[in-house]
Amino acid sequence: MTDETLAACRAAQGVLKGPVGDLSMVLSAAMMLDWLGETDAGRRVRTAVDGALRDGAITLHPDGTVEQGTRAAGHAVPERLQR
Repeated sequence: MTDETLAACRAAQGVLKGPVGDLSMVLSAAMMLDWLGETDAGRRVRTAVDGALRDGAITLHPDGTVEQGTRAAGHAVPERLQR
């Protein structure tokens, strides 16, 4: 194996907690999909996260909490992926 065939896919572990950390893991998955050549799938994941933030399904506060609660944040992205 060469460096071109290996990837380290990891969210910002230990830095971001709660729903913000969860969203960082979801966005890391999107980057992994891009690296694997699944750019359409990666774009769909980023669009789902962006949409959930834009339409207010997830409102992040500076302290990392979500106004609607963790459960709502956990449902917002998958719901948009199913559309």
